Amino acid sequence: GSGDLVIAGVTAATEEADSGIYMCAADNGISTAKDYSIVFKDIGASACGRIFEDCGGTLGAVCSATCPAGCVTSAGNTVAVKGYIHYTLDSSICLAAVHTGVIDDSQGGQVLWQVQPGANVSITAGQANGVTSLSDPQQGIVAGILDPTAPYPVL
Repeated sequence: GSGDLVIAGVTAATEEADSGIYMCAADNGISTAKDYSIVFKDIGASACGRIFEDCGGTLGAVCSATCPAGCVTSAGNTVAVKGYIHYTLDSSICLAAVHTGVIDDSQGGQVLWQVQPGANVSITAGQANGVTSLSDPQQGIVAGILDPTAPYPVL
């Protein structure tokens, strides 16, 4: 079966508190269906050096930004990237998205992330897609990049 999961009543005043990944699973004895909706706070167009923390640090909150093309080679971007898939909140949103592979640096695009607990997350260094990330000590909270095209969006 199929259906739509609709989230209503989110306003600008409640968007951070209401944001998140909403899951629905149904079974009527004949068939089953699963769906999810992502409610996010959109911070709009982002400069290459904008950091995850600019969207706030409420655990579970989901945020979105639209990155320009060319951040990897931008001479003005001096913000580091720390981690892989899970990043420190002081990391560049756009470079982290390119590093993870959810956007292509030649095109830019929308990136979604969720503020998640960091106690059991390793902030590791690595090279991917032209971006070198740094490692960092364990963090209390991290930004986890989401892939809304996946069956479950959390990478």
